[in-house]
Amino acid sequence: MQDKEIADFVTLNVDPLSIDEWIGSPKTYERHGFIPDGTHQSGKLYRCSGYLSDGTYLPCIIVVGSQLLDELVLPQLNRMRSEEKLLELSDYKGPGPLFETTAMIKRAFTKVNRVSAKAIDSLESCPFALPRERREEITMETSLGWTQFTGVMGDGAKFEFGTSWETLFFDMPAGYSASDLVSVLPDKTGATSIAGLKIFRERPHFVCIVDHLDTNDKSET
Repeated sequence: MQDKEIADFVTLNVDPLSIDEWIGSPKTYERHGFIPDGTHQSGKLYRCSGYLSDGTYLPCIIVVGSQLLDELVLPQLNRMRSEEKLLELSDYKGPGPLFETTAMIKRAFTKVNRVSAKAIDSLESCPFALPRERREEITMETSLGWTQFTGVMGDGAKFEFGTSWETLFFDMPAGYSASDLVSVLPDKTGATSIAGLKIFRERPHFVCIVDHLDTNDKSET
C-alpha cells in the first residue's frame, strides 16, 4: 500500500489514540525508540491488523505519522549537539549527551518491530485492540511491574488479563474480540499462581510510519 492509502484507511476506519496514551512516560518513549524531550505530544496513533504482500497476517499494527519523528527526535538531537559543544569547552570528561542519544537511536533501529508501508497489502480492524474506554479503566499496577484485571464481556462472561507494561493489544478468548469488552475490573492482587488460571497477555505489535498522516490533529477523539 502507498502511504496515503494507509493514512486514508486509518483516519476513516480506526478510532485513534493520542501519542501520550500510547507512550506516556519518558521511559516508555525510549522503549519505543523515540527520544523524550520533556513535553507532551498531541499526535495520534491508529491500531489495526493487516496482511503483507506475501500473505503474512500481522494481527497488531500501530500506524503513526512521520511528523512524529520531526517532533520527537530531530529537536532532541539538535539540543544534544548544542549541549555537547558546551561540554567540550568545560573540564567535564565523562560521556556527553550524544552518548545517551546514540544509545536511544540504536534501540529505535534494533529493539522495535517496524513494518514498511510498501510491504502491506491490506488493512482491517484489529480484534485485539483494547478500546480507549476500557484502557482508561485500568488504573494501577497489581504488583510491581505487573498489571492484572478482569475483563467483562457483553454476554457476562469474565476473563483474566495481565500485562507487564503495555495495554494497547491483548490476546482474546476464543470467540471474542476486544470490542466485546464492556467493562474492566482492576484486580487488587494478582492471581497468577492459581492453578489452571488462564491469563490473556499483551500482544506484540509492529509500527508503521507513514507520510500524509496529520499527527498534529487536535480535534476531539
